Amino acid sequence: ITSLSSRLEVPKEIKNLTNLTRLILSDNYSNVIPIEIGNLKNLQILYLTSIYNIYLPKEIKNLKNLVFLDMAH
Repeated sequence: ITSLSSRLEVPKEIKNLTNLTRLILSDNYSNVIPIEIGNLKNLQILYLTSIYNIYLPKEIKNLKNLVFLDMAH
């Protein structure tokens, strides 16, 4: 995880975590989710809490096992 200004950026290498089932990102993260998130084929739970003006890439549709998405503020 690298710092971008005062926000943390999700590294593109996240694509290598293909067995990841839960991902929790909160208000300290950048509002841009990388397209590589679409490679997380086993992801079931995704928390994107308190991230304002978030950009979700179209590749999120590749998360066929996703059953829970939380984008609460």
